[in-house]
Amino acid sequence: MLHQVHTTVSPYVRDALRENRERAHTHIMSAFPRVDGTDSPRAAMSILWYLDDRAQRLTVQSAAPPTSPGLLGEVESFGSIEMPRQGDHLTISVFRNCQKTPPSRTPEELRSLLKQGKAYRSRMIIVPEEERTEWAAKRLSAIGLIADPGSLKLGPLVSARLGGRRQKVPAVEITAQCIVAEAEQLSASITKGVGKAKNYGLGLLRVRTD
Repeated sequence: MLHQVHTTVSPYVRDALRENRERAHTHIMSAFPRVDGTDSPRAAMSILWYLDDRAQRLTVQSAAPPTSPGLLGEVESFGSIEMPRQGDHLTISVFRNCQKTPPSRTPEELRSLLKQGKAYRSRMIIVPEEERTEWAAKRLSAIGLIADPGSLKLGPLVSARLGGRRQKVPAVEITAQCIVAEAEQLSASITKGVGKAKNYGLGLLRVRTD
């Protein structure tokens, strides 16, 4: 069973979480018991989060409820998540990393000469604006959803800042009305999140049944 808590945060906390998402990760993890013996306590507890800047609202999802939900802000609601079924009509929203890895330009006959295949891997790039709609539809298809093309919307490209001079993660908000084509695949994506930088508030699928 997955649990989800919605909280209202103060403008000060909102700005702190938005400006330094690495610190935000630490803050959110403080509401849960410590997990030892794993490289990723967040993944072990299926913790995902999303900050809605405009509403000053924080959504945190986890396999077990937080032991100190008050640390996350003023609690608005607290409940469990029911997984979608095959054929359900949903509205999906997700704030996710907007990068892709282009195909390598290294000739096929030379790849076997390179150690472990690492030397010819292309660097990740921001998905070009003209490709983003198709990219988003493919990303939804990959997690078991068929998106209505007319409903698919992408927000502007923004930077999820990690604080200080550290790297910024380019991200977009994807929203679409969808039909569930692969319920098991979608359930796994809801539980584990999608894309990269899940520690930093990306990848949480917010689902509304139509």
